[in-house]
Amino acid sequence: MNQNFTLIFKTIMKKLLALFCFTMLCIACSTEENLDTTDSTNFGTETVFEESVTLPDNYKGVFTTANGQHRGTLDVVIATDNRSATANLTLSTNEVVSITTTNITDLGNSKEIQFSSTELSFVMTTEAEGIAYAIEDVTFRGMDSGLLMAKNTERAPAAPFDGTYLCTTCASPVDNSQTQVFNFMFVTADGNSTIATQTTLNTTIYNGIGVQDNCVDNSNQRTCDITSGDGMTTVGYTAGGGDVTWSGTHRFNTEATGPNDCSEFSGTWQWTSPVVGTLDGTFTSDGTCPPASSPPLIFEDFEDAMVTYAINFPEEVSPNGEDFYTRTDGTNITSAYNVSNVQGDWWFAMMDTDGTLTNDNNNVTLTWAGIPVSGLTDIDVSILFAEDDSSDGNEDWDGGDTLRVEYSFTGGAPWTPIIAFANITGTTNGAPALDTDFNGLGDSTLLTPTLSEFTASFTNPGSSTLSVRIISNSLSQGDVDISFDNVTISGN
Repeated sequence: MNQNFTLIFKTIMKKLLALFCFTMLCIACSTEENLDTTDSTNFGTETVFEESVTLPDNYKGVFTTANGQHRGTLDVVIATDNRSATANLTLSTNEVVSITTTNITDLGNSKEIQFSSTELSFVMTTEAEGIAYAIEDVTFRGMDSGLLMAKNTERAPAAPFDGTYLCTTCASPVDNSQTQVFNFMFVTADGNSTIATQTTLNTTIYNGIGVQDNCVDNSNQRTCDITSGDGMTTVGYTAGGGDVTWSGTHRFNTEATGPNDCSEFSGTWQWTSPVVGTLDGTFTSDGTCPPASSPPLIFEDFEDAMVTYAINFPEEVSPNGEDFYTRTDGTNITSAYNVSNVQGDWWFAMMDTDGTLTNDNNNVTLTWAGIPVSGLTDIDVSILFAEDDSSDGNEDWDGGDTLRVEYSFTGGAPWTPIIAFANITGTTNGAPALDTDFNGLGDSTLLTPTLSEFTASFTNPGSSTLSVRIISNSLSQGDVDISFDNVTISGN
């Protein structure tokens, strides 16, 4: 989506104001700010979206002091009645500086908004359409500073991020002796985007351009290429008579706004200086993203007959519905059997497994075989388990009654247990509980009628395939039962 920016570079000392056509974007900087940009900037035509409701004008931007000591992101909201506005500056240290002002002057076709405090001060001017076209006199705790801002809308959300850079090939003043800022502003929601950058060098703020494209989705994240220039040239900005170029990647979460929000960028830069020669280095964002979550290797919710497992005997229910090992939604087994927290409508249940008509089956085994795990190091298993309380209130598991979850990298023996349940007393009529040392005696969490999550992890020794099975032993007496749901096997 092409956006039309309005870039404003403000030089406070010299009182120079230069306007450039970036849609809905403006840049304001402090004394001695460098005003060099490329001449071939072209960001398309302006797109105007009509809105059915009146919402507060919202602007987002990046911030830095000229000396690079402080950096962050800014959020400005102008009330719908245009009588007040609030600015929230979030520094890279997570400190938040807030200012509310009622100093708003209507200039006819524009509005001037003055924010002033001992912490942060700046003057913001907007056009009738709400586009910010000038930000002046930016100071932070007495230090000359710069702001780069864009109007934030649903169709063109502004995404500001702060970061820093280091040199690999160094020469003064780029010598890693002080923090140097490299901030990014993205102004498109769908990935492909124009970019505005804000960097510091010594005590000078430079403003540049870039593009984002070649985006690839990986589960809940998207990774895009980011490159200096406008797609036709590769120059991001000019500093001291020399071109600065850069390239890298931007990775961000694509889920709906929430706790998983994240964004990170990193890459390399090069400055061809006519004075100190060619310098280069790296840049990185302050924020990071966790590794993209991968879809599970196996997810069995038992909701339909297209199951992911093999079973050693066909599923079966006795005529009276009181003896079974089967997928169930509760209608094909006795109504006296009840467990809660079923995830969906169906789950798998076992009770008195040798009481069915066809099979005298003391051992029911569900096996997930040939799971591809090449390149994966850690394997995680998560399953919901429950046990129904009998109608007489007694616990009915006997010594030797067990259920185990096991894995194998050979497709057969040896099988290694990772989750197990057993009688907690070792004698007759005891409660089933988690058996943490796999000795056939429950010693930890009791099973209840509520399906609850039990997890285990293990390491792949370098195998290409994995088998996992759930195997019952001797759940063959009246009222001896177990249920499970949402079998999830994942790896990374």
